[in-house]
Amino acid sequence: GAGGITVAWKSAPVYASAISAPTLSSTSVTTGSPVTVTVTATLANGSAAAGDVVNFYANGALVGSALTGSNGAATFTYTPSSPGTYTISASLASNPSVKSSSTASLSASSPTNYGLYGAVVVIIILIVVIAFLALRTSKKPQK
Repeated sequence: GAGGITVAWKSAPVYASAISAPTLSSTSVTTGSPVTVTVTATLANGSAAAGDVVNFYANGALVGSALTGSNGAATFTYTPSSPGTYTISASLASNPSVKSSSTASLSASSPTNYGLYGAVVVIIILIVVIAFLALRTSKKPQK
């Protein structure tokens, strides 16, 4: 008979087929404040996809990546460096065509500089006081 040829099929790694929309710990922050971004990757059968690398994007630019845990969740901390609106999304590193089901919007504003406002107020008060004193001393006593 024919020699028994055994073909060993190596099972291909199973990658996520879907990524949830990103959830943000806050949708509005000041620049320099970190925001936690979380997505959940699932397999075609709906179960959690553990051990997949997820890439995170802000306005289409790669900002970092994270590994999915046993529950399929991947978490990344993003810190916007300049004011503006950021569109946050995610995709599977092994298969970039698997993208988050939608995006999340993050608004970053300039931190309020209360020190500057305080200095302006103090200067205004000083000008008023100096002007008041100058007016008082310029009035000559009438005889």
